[in-house]
Amino acid sequence: ARAYAVFANGGWLVTPHLAAADIDWLSPEHRTKVAIQPSTLQTIREGLRSVVEAGTGAGLNGPGIPPAAGKTGTAEDSTGGPDHAWFGCYAPYPDGKIVVVAFAQNTPGGGSVHALPMAKKVLAEWERTRQR
Repeated sequence: ARAYAVFANGGWLVTPHLAAADIDWLSPEHRTKVAIQPSTLQTIREGLRSVVEAGTGAGLNGPGIPPAAGKTGTAEDSTGGPDHAWFGCYAPYPDGKIVVVAFAQNTPGGGSVHALPMAKKVLAEWERTRQR
């Protein structure tokens, strides 16, 4: 989630947190500027968006889902068991306000099959409450 936040917020590595009204999460105590060229950041953002527009993350699109950028992933289990499925994303694109990373352990199928639907549910609920 920290890595995806860098792309969502324009290059800041943020300390993970639960919402708390009395903490300034934008203070230097809670975030660090990442040394990344703006052109590199933009290229990565566009690549993550293309995954959701027409790649393995296209299943994220649908009614009630904000424009998003993300990446599916599959990781091998070192014990020889079924693979692990990942999906990381941020929304709304291009300047994200939420980062979601979903993980499904030892599942037959990749990130688009198991992890992406979990992230989609989170984004749908976030968007629903944001629209109130």
